[in-house]
Amino acid sequence: MVVAAGKLVGLISLQALRQSLAEEGLSGMLVAYDLMSPVPDTAAADEPLAEALAKMRDQDLECLAVVAGKDAPTLVGVLDARAVRRRLAQEVLRRQQKAEAV
Repeated sequence: MVVAAGKLVGLISLQALRQSLAEEGLSGMLVAYDLMSPVPDTAAADEPLAEALAKMRDQDLECLAVVAGKDAPTLVGVLDARAVRRRLAQEVLRRQQKAEAV
C-alpha cells in the first residue's frame, strides 16, 4: 500500500516490484509512486466483514485496504483473506470443541 499524507493513494504488486528489481540500474531511480497502481477497492472500517469478503471474492482480491473517512479516506488497516480464513477456521474449531464438552 502506498500512503501519502496519511491517505491511501495506491498499491504495489509483487509483480511490479519483481520487474523493477530485475532491471539493472532502474531500481535505484524509482520511487513507490512509479510502481503503484490504483487501489481496486476499499472497505470502510465499520463495514460488515461479510460485505468486505464479498468484495474480495467478487474482484478476486487477496487483500483489501480498510479505510476511515469518506471524503478523504485514511488507511487504517489491511484485510487479508488468508488471515480471515485462518481465524474463522480457529473459531469454528473452538465452537466445536465447546459443543462437544457440553
